[in-house]
Amino acid sequence: MKRALTLSMFVAIAAIPVLASAGTKSSNPVSIDTVNRRASGSTGSTRNTSPSGSYIGCQVIASGASSSVVCSARVGGASPVFRSCSSSTAAMVTAAAAIGTDSDIVFYWDTSGVCSTIYTSNYSDNEPKAP
Repeated sequence: MKRALTLSMFVAIAAIPVLASAGTKSSNPVSIDTVNRRASGSTGSTRNTSPSGSYIGCQVIASGASSSVVCSARVGGASPVFRSCSSSTAAMVTAAAAIGTDSDIVFYWDTSGVCSTIYTSNYSDNEPKAP
């Protein structure tokens, strides 16, 4: 009886339609919001799109026992916009170190130019850099 109940539960669950998003792709070129002090974009989308001269990224610097991070973003074109922030907070350095070659990156800065948030995602739908 227990085995028959388990089998019927399996069949019932297997019959439930499942939504799939196989092959989902996203494009997220760099954007800078100076009012909310936020920059975002994916490295692949930014490299693959216009305007030229646009970029986003973070670099981690370690020297001896200390480390820090500098994040910067630039939207190119006729009226380029550039913003950057830095931090030596361990949590910010750790977040920046997780950035991969095709990551989505979001960073916020305070009025002093200190990074207040660094977010990265490394999902399969992130647009890869074209050769």
